[in-house]
Amino acid sequence: MKFVTRYKMGFGFPLLALTALLSMVPAHAQLPEPAEVPSPFQVLLSESNLVFDLASDLQETEAHPDLNCNRSYTTIDRAIRVCIMVRPIGRMTIDYDDPHSSAPDPNQIYPLLFESLVNSLSDHRRTLSQAYSPDQAHELFGADWANAAAFDLREEFASKAEYGNNALLIASHKHQHADVYLLFTYRAPELAKARIPNYLSLLRFKSDDSVSKP
Repeated sequence: MKFVTRYKMGFGFPLLALTALLSMVPAHAQLPEPAEVPSPFQVLLSESNLVFDLASDLQETEAHPDLNCNRSYTTIDRAIRVCIMVRPIGRMTIDYDDPHSSAPDPNQIYPLLFESLVNSLSDHRRTLSQAYSPDQAHELFGADWANAAAFDLREEFASKAEYGNNALLIASHKHQHADVYLLFTYRAPELAKARIPNYLSLLRFKSDDSVSKP
């Protein structure tokens, strides 16, 4: 097999030497496939020990310009949108300047982060919140903790990209792994109430051999 190229090799290999080497390769030999480079979202899933299971009636869509989504999807009929946010514990840093106490553990502040996100998205308006029991959190999300909050989305969010002004935020946390948020936005609450349960399994923590304690 003879190899001819018009490009400079640039690896310190004389072209004649490379030609000689390739001439020793059998004609039927197959070169290895290049390794697939994982997407940033896939890297997040790997770091967080998460499984992603995309429902058949969801399609990727452009994320809301003001929401820090890692991925955004909409139902085919555009009745419901979901913004996925994955926050690995290992990437969290906390700016803390109190000289009399140590900085909070990033692994322990998930209830505060959830409350802060709800207040930001709802503009501190009335919110209905419901915590999952530890058994429910584990069964639904493979998590140690989970909570849900329903509220009216603040005006500047709801007015863009036809998101609707109704929102449901579902948060889950697994010790030493990640915080995960699923933000559902919609216009018809009754329709959403019937369909959103089908999408709760979009992201689930893998089981591992370690004992997880919130």
